[in-house]
Amino acid sequence: VYQFPSNFALRPRQTVRVLSRNSPQRNYSSGDILINEKIDSWGQGRKMVTRLLDDRNEEKAIITQIFQ
Repeated sequence: VYQFPSNFALRPRQTVRVLSRNSPQRNYSSGDILINEKIDSWGQGRKMVTRLLDDRNEEKAIITQIFQ
């Protein structure tokens, strides 16, 4: 679970990447990258589900990725 910083605002059609602390992409200097300092890795697997929740814990978006 990753919680956005209080000063972060996600605008319509904006993309953002949340990387783990040890991500090799961590050193990129892009405004659309945030770092989750609490985890070393997002792990491995064939299926990943990402949910965007608002401050009332209501789901606003979901994406499911299946890796071959």
